[in-house]
Amino acid sequence: MDINVNKIVVGQKVFIKIIERSNAARYIKSNKVDDWIYEGLVIKIGRKYITVRFNNGREEKFDKKDNHINISKYSADYQLYLTKQEIVDKMEINKLYEKIQYNFNNWNNNNRFNLDQLRRIVNIIDEKN
Repeated sequence: MDINVNKIVVGQKVFIKIIERSNAARYIKSNKVDDWIYEGLVIKIGRKYITVRFNNGREEKFDKKDNHINISKYSADYQLYLTKQEIVDKMEINKLYEKIQYNFNNWNNNNRFNLDQLRRIVNIIDEKN
């Protein structure tokens, strides 16, 4: 994710996603996207941090440079996004990567793909490089 912090203004609506495997994620039992997202409002923009107020009145500071995660003594719980669609896309990408990894890391993958399928997969990978 690459937020252009120069385009963020006070009063702007932003979206906050709970980071998977964080302390806050322990209480979420759903796979629905909306259960992982909060809407917020930018209330202050400093030299290092962006302060956001959640709908419930809670405030968090997000680091402008460190992947836009919230500032915490321990481990971060939230990550800042400009749009809800960015979060939806990132969650889908993660699910697709997990599916691909499962299919290639499975102990019985020798018969899973034929030669032609493997060649097409490698061609897709080579497109990126």
